[in-house]
Amino acid sequence: INRNLKEYLKTAKEEVIMISAYFFPSRKFRKMLYAMSDRGVKITVICGEASDVKIMKYATAHHYETLIKRGIKVLEWTPSVL
Repeated sequence: INRNLKEYLKTAKEEVIMISAYFFPSRKFRKMLYAMSDRGVKITVICGEASDVKIMKYATAHHYETLIKRGIKVLEWTPSVL
């Protein structure tokens, strides 16, 4: 799945919306997202505000500031755990 996802993302031309309960991207994956954003692809990442794994909230939020500065929209799903 990971290889297929990367290939799909590399070919995106306009917009990508990702939803993930546990969004903790590797450095390589973040660089790929930044490159996509730099070439004009609108990227939205939707993460869960609540998590059944408490540390994930903080691990995910650790990347928010940089993602946002690089033009990636970050939203938190609040109605329930993803």
